Formats: sequence, structure tokens, C-alpha cells
Amino acid sequence: MTLFDPSYLTHKKILKQSAVLLSSVLALGGLHQLVHPTSAQAAEHNNLQKTNNAFLNKILPDAYDLANKNDLYASVMMAQAALESGYGSSRLSQAPYNNLFGIKGSYKGQSTRMNTLEDDGHGNYYQIKDSFKKYPSYRESLQDYVTTLKKGPSWNPNYYKGAFKSQTNSYRE
Repeated sequence: MTLFDPSYLTHKKILKQSAVLLSSVLALGGLHQLVHPTSAQAAEHNNLQKTNNAFLNKILPDAYDLANKNDLYASVMMAQAALESGYGSSRLSQAPYNNLFGIKGSYKGQSTRMNTLEDDGHGNYYQIKDSFKKYPSYRESLQDYVTTLKKGPSWNPNYYKGAFKSQTNSYRE
């Protein structure tokens, strides 16, 4: 499974856009404080403050809930969703597909076939048509992302171990 698949940009553009999007998400008015509240703020889980971005506001409650239930950082999950989906603007991330992370395969038997760029391992891209998971909503996409991190790839179940709060000192790691 290719977890993150850039299907619409060249290699240089991917790197540049990735850096811009990730820094934008992390710089949003204290996003880390919104999704990693102090103990006093934790009691106000149902009253999460909104960001100034509609896409982030849409995924914030589910990202916060799933991250806290699964030892993950909601801010990192949201940053990656924003990066991979172009803040929800990619065709794959929109309804009826709701695939925020470009995860290939099928979800409960549901998938869609789309063009995508693949790397031959030497930096050369070529286009193919492949199946991507189709989710009922963003929540299932976020949950599947969590499951992917927990299980890791078949060749190394601990591959994403460093993404968990219990394995880090902060979201920056």
C-alpha cells in the first residue's frame, strides 16, 4: 500500500507545496493548543475552538477524538490530511470519496479508480490508473489512517511507532 500518493504534481512541486502546507497548518493560530489542550481545557472537549480554515474546522472534532483515543497528535493528523488533500480540494478527498490521505485499496468493499503518478524508485514518474479507498465520511478516512499507523506496513508493524505520543516528547518530533 502506498500511504501517500501525489497524483497531480511533479516531484519538485510536491516538495515545495508540502513544506508550505505543513508550515501553514502548524502555524495556524495555535493549532497545537487547540488540539492538545491543557487539563483545564480538556474538560471543554465539546467546545473546541475553530481555526480560520473551513477544511480544518470540518475535520477537527473527529481528528481530536480519534487522536486522543489512539495516542496520536491531532495537529499532526490534521496537518497531514491538509497536505495530502490540498486542504480538502483534491477530487479524491471530496464526496463521495472522502479519502483524505490518498490511501489505495478498498474500504469495506468500496473503491474508486483514478489516475495517479507512481515513482519507479529513481525519481522518474509515470501515470497509471489505480484503486483508492472510498469512505462514507471523513471520520472513516481518519480512522483508517489511525489503523494504518497502528498496524504499520506488512513488512514492519513498528514502522510508524514514532508517530505516537507515548514515543515522543512533543508533536514536533
